[in-house]
Amino acid sequence: MDNLTKNFTLLNLQQGMALTGKYTKRIFDYISSIRNFKDHYGKYPYIDLLEFKNLMHLSEEDYSKFGIFRVRILDKAIKEINKYSDFNVRYTPVKKGRKIIGLTWQISKNPKSKVIFWNTKECNTSGLRL
Repeated sequence: MDNLTKNFTLLNLQQGMALTGKYTKRIFDYISSIRNFKDHYGKYPYIDLLEFKNLMHLSEEDYSKFGIFRVRILDKAIKEINKYSDFNVRYTPVKKGRKIIGLTWQISKNPKSKVIFWNTKECNTSGLRL
């Protein structure tokens, strides 16, 4: 089991189930995978904007204006992640000239999160394998 934890991202199932947005879940998965980046490398994680859109299953043309992408995808998802997970997430757009080319992420623990605990007796777990 120890070898598995080194090679895969462990997600908190309760937190993942509390998130409702399609992009919120994808961003949460990404944030979960880079959460310890600064501890290991001493700098905040950076991702190219086109690579990030690819992770969100968006094409380069989708949300071509960053302001719309920020409002409809990023800010909405980050607000939900900060509310329902144990992460406190912020991002900073990285510019080249006037164009946004990437994102730098600041991730910390959120001790005041409103994590929802599910009653497993009421949940249908017949399709889950543990």
